[in-house]
Amino acid sequence: MFHVIDILRKQSPDDFRVLSRVPVHFATIDYERQHPAHVIHRKPIISLDYDDRVVGFGWNPGLEDPLRVHEDDVEPFYRAYVKLQKLIEDPKNQLKFRLKSGDMLFFNNRRMLHSRDGYKTNGGVRHLQGCYLNSEDLRSKYMVLGRKLNRPVVAPKIGNCSSI
Repeated sequence: MFHVIDILRKQSPDDFRVLSRVPVHFATIDYERQHPAHVIHRKPIISLDYDDRVVGFGWNPGLEDPLRVHEDDVEPFYRAYVKLQKLIEDPKNQLKFRLKSGDMLFFNNRRMLHSRDGYKTNGGVRHLQGCYLNSEDLRSKYMVLGRKLNRPVVAPKIGNCSSI
């Protein structure tokens, strides 16, 4: 997604600014599921740090509430939103592959988008197990292990809305 955001920033700087300034309400409210949830947050789709660097990205049309912003921001926001959506849906900006039995995939939800195409089980059973980790904890473990093993490691940039 950082690549797609970079394209938007170069091709449409005004639209980039709108999506880094105008907030969206993201919500998951469901008391009936196995693990009930009531999560609401408001933030721009593109997160920038103090130095104007992209450090995070939030895109989940399925969790977006209706836009609640100043009237002057509505049309520019949706114009920019559509441009970004077209970039996201462009096959040149996508990587597609098939997981095989036993494969494990790690990704940072604030750095990349993920989805799947439709599939047929053909009589088999699909089993996909999700696991959520705190990336700051992973980075800490990596740095501590590097020091314990006397290896010259550099703290990785993980893009969780922080430039460090």
